[in-house]
Amino acid sequence: MNSQRTSNIILIALIIGLLSYISISLSAEATIEERRLLMVYAVLFACAVFASALPTALIPDPLLSSQQLFNTPPTTLLFNQLKRWRLWILCMSLPVVLIGWVDVQATGSDLLAKSVWIISHLFTVTAMGLYGLCVYFSIGPISQLWQEGTNGLWWNQVYEFNPALQLSVPRGLLPAISSTTRVFGVGILITMISMIVERDVHLLMMPVPGILMLGWSIRKLRKIQPDFDRYYYHTNAFYGEVLRTGSFTSKVKETTSYEGLYWVPTRWRPHTWASLVQLERLVPLGRFVAMALACLWILSWRNASLETLTAYLLLIVIGKNMSVLIFNKKDLAAPLLSHAMQSPLNWSITRGFVNLKWTLSLFVGLLPMIWLDSSISLQYSLLWVLADILCSFIFALFITYGRERNAYA
Repeated sequence: MNSQRTSNIILIALIIGLLSYISISLSAEATIEERRLLMVYAVLFACAVFASALPTALIPDPLLSSQQLFNTPPTTLLFNQLKRWRLWILCMSLPVVLIGWVDVQATGSDLLAKSVWIISHLFTVTAMGLYGLCVYFSIGPISQLWQEGTNGLWWNQVYEFNPALQLSVPRGLLPAISSTTRVFGVGILITMISMIVERDVHLLMMPVPGILMLGWSIRKLRKIQPDFDRYYYHTNAFYGEVLRTGSFTSKVKETTSYEGLYWVPTRWRPHTWASLVQLERLVPLGRFVAMALACLWILSWRNASLETLTAYLLLIVIGKNMSVLIFNKKDLAAPLLSHAMQSPLNWSITRGFVNLKWTLSLFVGLLPMIWLDSSISLQYSLLWVLADILCSFIFALFITYGRERNAYA
C-alpha cells in the first residue's frame, strides 16, 4: 500500500507541476480579455478530462473484491469513489485559479472581475466533476435495460427509418458511448450560459449557472446514494466485461498489423504487437494524437508564442507516453502472467516501443510548422522528437517497475 501511495503521489505531483507550468506560462503576461478566454478554455479542458478519463481512473475499482468481501455500505462506497475522484477535480481546478491570479503586468488590477470569474468557473468545474461521476456510475443498470430492449425503443424506430444509421456496437454499449458527449456537452452548455449571463445580465450573476449545476449534481448524488452499491457493482461488472472482451464494438478491428512493426526488434515484437492491440481496443490513442496535432496547428496559425507551443508540446509528449499506465489494470495485464512471459526490464522495453508508435506522427505533425511558423526550426522539431523517444522508454521503465512494486508489495 505504501508503494501504491508513493506512486500515486508522484503521478499527482507531475500532473500538478505540468498544469501549473502551462497555466502560468500562458497567463503571466496575458491581457484581461485574454485571461478571461484562457479561463474558459481551462474549464472546457476540465470538462473534456471528466468526460473521458473517469472510466479509466475509477472503473473497474481495484478494491472491488475487498468491497464485496466486507459488504461495504452504499454510503461508504460512494464516499470512497468521491475520495478517489476529488484529486482529479482539484487538479482540474488549479489552472482556473492560476490563470486568474498570476498576472505579472497588472497584479492588483481588475480584482473583482478576476475573483468572480474564478468563483464561477470553480463552481462549474466541481459541478461537472460530480456530474461525470453520477453519469458513469449509472451506466451499468441503464446498459442492461438497453441490452434487454426495455429502454431505447426510440433507437429501434430510428434504425427502422434508416438502417444505415445502425452502429456496429451492441445495444447495451450505446449509453456508454454517448456518455462522453453528454458530459462534455453539458459542460459546454453551462460555460456558455455563464458567459451570456455575465455579458447580458451582470458580472456578479455569472456564478449562478455553475451553482445551479452543482446543486443538480449533488441532488443526483443524493438520489443514487441509498442504492449506490447496486450502481457500483453493476457498472464495475459492465466495464470488467468490456475489458475482458477487449472492445466497445461487436467486431474487433485491429489497427496495427504485425508486419507493420518491422521497426521493432524481433525479441520484443510479439509482445509489442499484443500490447498495442490491447491498448487500441480500449483507448483510440491515434485519434487523440491526431486531435492534439490539429490543435497544435491551430495554435501556430493563431501566432501563439514559442512558450505556449513548448508547453503544449510538453503536454502532448507526457500524455502520449503515460498511456501505458493502462497496463496497470489487472484485467489487461495480470501480474503473475506478465511475470511468466517476460522480465520487468523486457516489459519496460516493450512498452517503450508501444509509446514509440506515435513518435513518427509527432514528427510529421511538426514538419509543416517548420515552413509555416518562423519560430519553429528543424532543430527545435528534432529536439522534441528526441525528447519523445527518451520519454517513451523512461516513462515505460518507471511505470512498469512501479507496477511491479505495487503488485508484490
